[in-house]
Amino acid sequence: MGSSGWQWVRATIRHAGPCLLEGTVIPLVLFTAVVHALGLMPALWTSLLWSGAALGRRVIGRCRISGVLLLGAVGTAFRLVTVVWMGSPFVFFLQPAVATVACALAFGLSVPLGRPLAARLGADLVPLGEGQWADPEVRAACGRLSLVWCGALLANAALTLWLLSTLDVPTFVLLRPLVGLVTTLPAIVTSAVVGTAVLRRSGGRIQVGCPGPPTAPTAAPTGVPALAPAVG
Repeated sequence: MGSSGWQWVRATIRHAGPCLLEGTVIPLVLFTAVVHALGLMPALWTSLLWSGAALGRRVIGRCRISGVLLLGAVGTAFRLVTVVWMGSPFVFFLQPAVATVACALAFGLSVPLGRPLAARLGADLVPLGEGQWADPEVRAACGRLSLVWCGALLANAALTLWLLSTLDVPTFVLLRPLVGLVTTLPAIVTSAVVGTAVLRRSGGRIQVGCPGPPTAPTAAPTGVPALAPAVG
């Protein structure tokens, strides 16, 4: 990888790290620790309280609300409501698939509404300036990637439901992580390919790591990080 490739890797890690830590890693660690210590319901409430506090901090501070954090909060709230309402352990395993379908629909419907969800999540992960996210070619690519992730998430939900209906719980829990890998890896690769193509065609107009449009054309980076949401 050339020096430009390492530059966008470092820039992306610095940019995406806080969003992923706040919206994905910390809630997951809290949930895992509390579920083993106190049980399922306290773990769900703890995750929801963390997400609510993080969202409240951003609203009070008039900061941009992370798409990763927003999706995580909605997913946690949905899981809590369904478990309380149905009172069944089966629902706990079923509802992530339902939440995944909801996320897939959000990706799909965001395209005809002209607000592709891939652009919001991409702003969490890829350090482009606001002016560059508004670039027509970038917006078009985000629209295509929103449809790609819609299909990937629907495939994830369908495979999860099939495993849940045909396997016992211990086997399902063992195989569940493989579902995400099988269904999202093609979307990640597609995101990287599409993003790289946009950067190359821009002739330096769009650059990862720049706060805004560059003042002079330079060589485009040779890669782009994938737009991969954290989903149930």
